[in-house]
Amino acid sequence: MNTAQTIDTAASPALELRGAAKTYGTPTGGITAFSDFDLNVGEGEFVALVGPSGCGKSSLLKVIAGLSKLTAGQCSVAGESLKGPRRDIGIVFQSPLLFPWRTVLENVLLPVDVQRLGRNSQMSVARELLDLVDLTEFADRYPKELSGGMQQRVGIARALVNTPTILLMDEPFGALDAMTREHLNLQLQRLWMERKKTIFFITHSIAEAVFLADRVVVMTSRPGRIAEICPIDLPRPRDLDTMVTPEFGEHVRHIRQYFGGAEGGLD
Repeated sequence: MNTAQTIDTAASPALELRGAAKTYGTPTGGITAFSDFDLNVGEGEFVALVGPSGCGKSSLLKVIAGLSKLTAGQCSVAGESLKGPRRDIGIVFQSPLLFPWRTVLENVLLPVDVQRLGRNSQMSVARELLDLVDLTEFADRYPKELSGGMQQRVGIARALVNTPTILLMDEPFGALDAMTREHLNLQLQRLWMERKKTIFFITHSIAEAVFLADRVVVMTSRPGRIAEICPIDLPRPRDLDTMVTPEFGEHVRHIRQYFGGAEGGLD
């Protein structure tokens, strides 16, 4: 297969933000993290968000996750106004946040236990996800026995165990070495192409955003606003050789211009 994906973001978007803004109150006055944010994310689309530190990326993700409320504007998921956390939204953070006393399989099953969904009905799903992230043989191991990249794969499987329609990822590979990060980018692309989840992915790496996404949303410095939404028309599946093609380099250079020539990522 060697095709680029076309997503209709206007028809029944999986995620919609209109005039979204978030301001935090402080003793010395309000601080606006982001404002005037308008975005449609289509069902099954992979959207990456890049921007300088402090531009409101993580604040935006917390709003979409239902963990924080907007100061102004609207956020809708599947056409419904977002009022709080939803079971159909999964989250992967930069740190996998695994419980050291639970095995890999038990960590994947954690959302099932918390929501009291019943392990019997979800066990096969959890094991299928471990197979999908190539960790079947580590199901009975503990987090301390895994590498950082393997722990992050457990976090991804855990976020998918409730079959969410939207997967939010907040710099999930930022703490990993370059080779592990490249390997996980390939695995995440494979997982996305197989499962067709809607993914909203925050990263400091321009190259990572271009490699993974259908569209890259470029944010300004605080208060964060959308500077540009860049379609990435590179065919899929993408491999590491894609990153040395002129087309890939042109996408990276175009986005990099917003950040003063930062080499591959952002401070």
